[in-house]
Amino acid sequence: MKLYRDVDYFIYFEDFPCMGTRGFVGSNVDGTSSIYINTLYCEPKQQECLRHELRHVALNHLWRDDMEVEDKEREADGTSSHSFQFAKDYSWVEVTAQARV
Repeated sequence: MKLYRDVDYFIYFEDFPCMGTRGFVGSNVDGTSSIYINTLYCEPKQQECLRHELRHVALNHLWRDDMEVEDKEREADGTSSHSFQFAKDYSWVEVTAQARV
């Protein structure tokens, strides 16, 4: 499944009040998602956080009540049976399920 920036999700880079949170994702009433990234962190940390939040979006975590938060976080950290591809400019993200051996 491929999702597109400014169609399926929106990305905002903002100065947060403190460095307590690198970023977060929230659902919008129209079924899209908004991702907020804390610009108080260095660029590599911002990019790492953005990929993490995009994995949440691609895996539909915001609308799943059948999973524990810890399991969602583990999947978004990249420890799942899914493969992700990101456009260099994050204009799209694609997720595919890998076959289990």
